[in-house]
Amino acid sequence: MTKFTVVTIVFLLILAFVMVFSTGAPGLVLAASICLAYLIVLGIGVSFIKLNFFTKAFSRGNPSEKTVALTYDDGPDPENTPRLLDELSKLQVKASFFCIGENVEKHAGLITQMADEGHLVCNHTYRHGRWTNFLTPGKLAAEISRTAESIEKITGERPAFYRPPMGLTNPRTAKAAKTTGSAVVGWDVRGLDRKATSPGKTIKRITGKARNGSIIALHDSGVDGKVMIAVLREIVDNLRKRGFTFVRIDELYSQREA
Repeated sequence: MTKFTVVTIVFLLILAFVMVFSTGAPGLVLAASICLAYLIVLGIGVSFIKLNFFTKAFSRGNPSEKTVALTYDDGPDPENTPRLLDELSKLQVKASFFCIGENVEKHAGLITQMADEGHLVCNHTYRHGRWTNFLTPGKLAAEISRTAESIEKITGERPAFYRPPMGLTNPRTAKAAKTTGSAVVGWDVRGLDRKATSPGKTIKRITGKARNGSIIALHDSGVDGKVMIAVLREIVDNLRKRGFTFVRIDELYSQREA
């Protein structure tokens, strides 16, 4: 039973009690307040994937293992991704890329390069539209499946891991992930790099929050390429000096606690 189900049952029981035993204006105000509180809880559940409110998401590895995973969303990008792959190669770091299906089909060569260089190619839906997470479960499952098929055609391997666009979850994303057999992946350290014009704040945020088993969320599309590389270099240097090892999501997943 998910947290969403438990909260909904409790909400309905409390609301029913109020409607039965409270009358007049005070009762209506109390009922409205309960409904508002429920909506606020739902909003928090939608927005924070690591709460596992609607579905269980893998947002952190084993806290006893000094390993972290770098993840990059929204690519591949014809300008940024090649630069990122080159830098990862120089640093000898393996990353996990959550790719948009449309971009996969447009830039198949970059997907091949990712796989050939030992990175993990993962699923980030086909279109990544503003309302993708709120499609019907069937349509959302089709988006996930189409992207998985596109990746499999290129790499020969079907992606097991899926990250919902913007990390938003709801009952529809939960059902679509279950239908497609995809493991949902979140994060516990978010770079907030999309609007960064300099690397400082992103570096400070990541190095300050990274811990054993951290999944670090960054982007290789829609970001400043120079900032992207500067952030990568600094966080790799900082975390390695602190004894961390960089691994792919599948390795971090295999280390998770039972």
